[in-house]
Amino acid sequence: MTARNKPESQEPEPRGLGDTVSRVAAVFYRQPRLIILSLAVIAVGGLGSLSVLPRLEDPVLASRAANVTTSYPGADAARVEAMVTEKLEHRLLEVPSIKRLRSQSRTGVSFIQIELRDQVRQPEAIWSEVRSKLQDATTELPPEALRPVFDQPDVSAYAWIGAIYWNHPQPAVQGIMRRLARDLRERLRTLPGTKRVDIFGDPGEEIIVQVDPVAAAAVGLSVVAIADQLQAADGKGSAGTLHGTDSELVVEIGNRFHSLEEIRRTPLQASESAGLVRLEDVAQVRRGMSDPPSVRLLSGGRLGVAVAVRLQPHVRVDKWFDAAEPLLAAYVDALPSGLQLETISRQDRYVNERLTSLVGNLLMACLAVAAVTGLIMGWRAALLVTFTLPIAGLMVLTGMRF
Repeated sequence: MTARNKPESQEPEPRGLGDTVSRVAAVFYRQPRLIILSLAVIAVGGLGSLSVLPRLEDPVLASRAANVTTSYPGADAARVEAMVTEKLEHRLLEVPSIKRLRSQSRTGVSFIQIELRDQVRQPEAIWSEVRSKLQDATTELPPEALRPVFDQPDVSAYAWIGAIYWNHPQPAVQGIMRRLARDLRERLRTLPGTKRVDIFGDPGEEIIVQVDPVAAAAVGLSVVAIADQLQAADGKGSAGTLHGTDSELVVEIGNRFHSLEEIRRTPLQASESAGLVRLEDVAQVRRGMSDPPSVRLLSGGRLGVAVAVRLQPHVRVDKWFDAAEPLLAAYVDALPSGLQLETISRQDRYVNERLTSLVGNLLMACLAVAAVTGLIMGWRAALLVTFTLPIAGLMVLTGMRF
């Protein structure tokens, strides 16, 4: 009787990544149309992404810092620290996403710097919570203290900065330059892609109430009493809180006065014999420029007002300037004699120079790779390696779009 040993069953060896790549390469080798189709998809995706990707000088950064300024007129530094700064800090520390608070108390004013944690991905929701905490802390502050002012700086760069200068032999009139700068701001806001337009060197406008002491005394009013009643008539405060899914917004009452006539018709409580009188009965109300001006813009001894534009993060700066240049040209043609608009900075030129330099460096790198590969491995390998460089670049552009 002969015994036969059955061969042991052998399990198939596991196939790794290298075998999968070989199979895919074999499919492309047998089907040249797949290679052509893949190259066409990469080219279309890369060139399409190149035409729609934003082009800005600086990357888009999330704002993770803010400032809170609170005025407390007449209080020394120690009182400001105890009555304002500590109470605001106590409320702000209730926000878990705040990384660091830095405060400084001076005579009559409190400064607090807020920095968020690095893990915060959506800072706008956190800033909304911070505003809500500041609103809650307002009721704990002394009555003499003003409302905390929350300032969240914008970290993006200006795409265009221009200035309106006074070149007339007559003394400069700030009101004219201010009006022209505000007109330019409104025009630039209409351009697609404009995020914000700021004005620098604007001395500001104020409403001047010139009290007639004789008329005021006749009805039993003083300058201090008139000022207190005007401030009470234009009271601003919180109207409530709007609660959303991810954020909370504090709704505040805006200005009560919207015109000079409303200010002139403001009722004032006079003496018992005079009853109610209007402000126009005891004072003159007019509009004027701040004197002395709080800010001033000078360039080469010329007085001016500057206008600066920030763009949306998805905007191509060169496309925005294609639409802005005709607008600016029409605005310059309409300027009165003696006024001049000069461009101080424009971001598109810097971006175009950087992109041109980048393309030149890439071409030089391709030529260097082709030369070295050709000397070492021959012209066929050099052609293959050099051809993969632009393909890789197009794939990177496609990935940046998503």
